[in-house]
Amino acid sequence: MSPYWPTTTGPFAPPMNEIPKAVFTKKGYAGIPPNAEQSAAAASWAEAQVFDGDLAEGIRKLKSESGNPIVAIGDAGFMRSLIATGLIDEYHLATHPVVLGEGLTIFNGVPRMDLKLVDVKAFPGARPS
Repeated sequence: MSPYWPTTTGPFAPPMNEIPKAVFTKKGYAGIPPNAEQSAAAASWAEAQVFDGDLAEGIRKLKSESGNPIVAIGDAGFMRSLIATGLIDEYHLATHPVVLGEGLTIFNGVPRMDLKLVDVKAFPGARPS
């Protein structure tokens, strides 16, 4: 994500580049090295907090800090790991019109949750079903 978002101008680029970042990794994170000439967008990625230990511990640390709500973005495996921590307060699910064929679902294998649908929003270019 760090090479892409600072270089694009789409509607999601400003929030992706402006929010503070936290990266959870099992493989290490090189990120974007700090550079005096880089844009503010690239700098926000270079300054990411990196968590390479226990996921639940890292989430608890982030939740203990002051600031805005935490937004998690990742693949289904990462989302399943987050759900398993029991530390998610709200789910904001976005579906993208991409056909993958097969893959992981985020709620398969987790205890049943009684979720309440609060809102639905279609973005430009999306077709209502």
